[in-house]
Amino acid sequence: MTTHQAPFTALASVYDAIMGEIEYDGWAEFTLTFLRSEGFTPRNVLDLACGTGNSTRPFVEAGLQVTGLDLSRDMLTVAQKKLPDVTFVQGSLTDFQVPGQFDLITCMFDSINNLLTHEDMLACMERVRGHLTDDGWFVADVNTRIGLRDLWEGGVIEGVVPAEDGQDVHYHWSHHYDEERELGMIQAFFRMEDGSEFIEQHTERGYDPRELGELLEKAGFRDITICEYPDYAAPDEDTPRVWLFARVKEATRG
Repeated sequence: MTTHQAPFTALASVYDAIMGEIEYDGWAEFTLTFLRSEGFTPRNVLDLACGTGNSTRPFVEAGLQVTGLDLSRDMLTVAQKKLPDVTFVQGSLTDFQVPGQFDLITCMFDSINNLLTHEDMLACMERVRGHLTDDGWFVADVNTRIGLRDLWEGGVIEGVVPAEDGQDVHYHWSHHYDEERELGMIQAFFRMEDGSEFIEQHTERGYDPRELGELLEKAGFRDITICEYPDYAAPDEDTPRVWLFARVKEATRG
């Protein structure tokens, strides 16, 4: 029998097996290299939508003090087992509250696309601004509209991978883009070796560079760079995913 689960709940048990090839280390180095080019070295990091801790780990290994935040208790349980010395907090992107301030706040693997309205995106950015130090940076990668519309060639990805408990898990993810609502819907189906099956439905909205810049400015950010990975090139109208680097402090480049 197939059960329908809330997003990022049952997925936690097989997430790492499926996402083993994701460039978390490369993304962290991309982020830190940009900050070094700005003459900035962060001491601590708040990793938003940290999931099972894969985006958190590279910053820990780089010697930074890291706090991870995610809405899913199931994902955080996995993260805490992998990174027992890291503080993980359960919270929403739009209203999180974490003690202290941070030199760097990240939100990786297009997690911020789960915010489906400008109001929620702005609320997140304002919350980020309030948790940054005076010189602190906000960094996130974001699917653009065209990137979300054309997410996977053929609209499907699938495969079989070994889960942590030794079972093989077959996954079949199908993607549909609703042009009228500008929303991408992913139906994530999983069948375990023991015959159990579950489905999660995930929804994202794409954001283009111009509207990201406008929202960041409205949230109080002034030094904003929006670029491509891995070469920091300026995006064009066909860029599927962009990275934003933003801080409140005005740029002093000369």
